[in-house]
Amino acid sequence: MKILLISIIYPFYGVLSYFKENKDQHFSFPLLVFFVFFGLFFVVPETGDASRHFITFQLYIDMSWGQFVKEVIEVISLKSRNHTDIYIISSNYFVSRFSSSPSFYFGFQALVYGTVFIYLFKLILKNVDYKWDLISGLIFLTLFLVLSIAKIQYVRFYLAVMFFLYGCFLFLLENRKYFWLYFIFAILVHISLLIPASLFFVFIGFRNNLTLWFSIAILAYFSSSFMSHYSDNILTLSSDFASESSVNNLAKGYVGNEDYILERSNRFETRNWFTKYSIYMGNALSIALIFIFVLFKFDKINLNKKLIYIFTFSLFIFSLAQFGYAFASVGERFMQIFIFSGIYFLYLLYPYLTEKLKKMLFIPLFPFLLLFTAMALREVIVVANLFTLIGSPIYIPFVIQDPISIYDFMF
Repeated sequence: MKILLISIIYPFYGVLSYFKENKDQHFSFPLLVFFVFFGLFFVVPETGDASRHFITFQLYIDMSWGQFVKEVIEVISLKSRNHTDIYIISSNYFVSRFSSSPSFYFGFQALVYGTVFIYLFKLILKNVDYKWDLISGLIFLTLFLVLSIAKIQYVRFYLAVMFFLYGCFLFLLENRKYFWLYFIFAILVHISLLIPASLFFVFIGFRNNLTLWFSIAILAYFSSSFMSHYSDNILTLSSDFASESSVNNLAKGYVGNEDYILERSNRFETRNWFTKYSIYMGNALSIALIFIFVLFKFDKINLNKKLIYIFTFSLFIFSLAQFGYAFASVGERFMQIFIFSGIYFLYLLYPYLTEKLKKMLFIPLFPFLLLFTAMALREVIVVANLFTLIGSPIYIPFVIQDPISIYDFMF
């Protein structure tokens, strides 16, 4: 009770307590309080996904129930020209019944996101108990930040990713048969998760075969450049099944717009080197997994069944990401799933390694983990209100005039 009371008075305590006692279910509520607090005082950037989603949200304020039902039916029947996902139109409509403020909108998104985030981490950390050192602590922090609360600015994709991952890990770690229900939630939130969710059923049949998935990953890496030749087939299929809907428009945007694909491919070229932190992390993880595969083949390390499953799953997602690079942002997005699964695999593997192997594997990986963590934290402070770390919901509403992010305050 004392912990819960303190977390309400000072929400940032929820994050601190989670890192200290992440195995204790009583610390889930303090973390959720902080997530909601973060969303309520979220600093909406002038441009970007958050701003765009809020503008779209405002269009629902005067929408009638009949109009909402009509829009849902159009999306389900693939006839909507504006939307592909049930979640965004449903949340927009129901939240707009109570308030039109950005605080309430992003507070609600943070509540949903935080709830799924906590359930995902409770699942993947179950029965994982070892004392952290500098490296393992950094691995966990990186894992935590891959899906940080700052991702609520994108509203849909990362929420869908967590539903997808929850379903996958529910099967891989606990062999639960109803895992596919979470795939439905993922697809309702973001339709792009239909691809990995469908192919996961193929993966299940070969999840024990590490050599097979390693070979597929290598093949995907070297053949990704040829995948763009199949874009016409994808567009034809999309036109046949959803010619009048936003699904077809989405397909055209991803695989039929060469200028957009080129823009997405080259968008980092003019930016500072550190903005490529996800690319660096993905490449470093790929090399680390190759090293682990070689060690495994030469019997230098032993992998139990669950480690094999997470390893092959990471290679499965890596393969999808490589094939997806031919289609605008598809590969880039799937690479974020690979980074999460790859880092989770390393976190599970860590206590099974000898001190010598830990040094061989993680000393080269350390700067990439550090860079990723630093840049992920930067993403958080860009949208985090200054009072998020030092404030309390008891007095903040009375002292905040114009919201200022931690980043703007510091720089």
